[in-house]
Amino acid sequence: MIECTHLRKDKRLSKTVVVNDIVVSRGAIARIFDMQVLVDSMLVANIKADGLIVSTPTGSTAYCLAAGGPIISPDVAAMEIAPICPHSLTLRPLIIPDTSEIAIIPQYKSGTVILTLDGQSSVELRSGDILRVTKYDRHPLRVLRSPERDYYSLLREKLKYGYRD
Repeated sequence: MIECTHLRKDKRLSKTVVVNDIVVSRGAIARIFDMQVLVDSMLVANIKADGLIVSTPTGSTAYCLAAGGPIISPDVAAMEIAPICPHSLTLRPLIIPDTSEIAIIPQYKSGTVILTLDGQSSVELRSGDILRVTKYDRHPLRVLRSPERDYYSLLREKLKYGYRD
């Protein structure tokens, strides 16, 4: 799981734990906007895109996969940063250790930018707000697994992974 902290002018507005992903986007109307992305206080890129997804391995088979990201095995300790329709051919999804801290700073002049948490709840952001994303480590997510179905058989069944017509 990951934890997303929403800051505005050094004041914490919220802190939310998510299982799958956080998405920063324009909402219903797809329009590019600028955002700065840092990992462990180091600038990764100034991104111009329709949005950005930060995903756990569990969430990698959902929106991140549709945005062109890889499938991450659930036993890999990682987070994925995936731009949504970036305005650059050189910007690709990035896998980072789950011990890192990601900072996302949307920068735009007009319109609305939305933070969506696990596809369930959303919050309107302001230009200059800071989103800090870290691993949630207070307690692990416990997932029950059937002894008859392994992870890869689930990928083949649910996503038709490796199937050809």
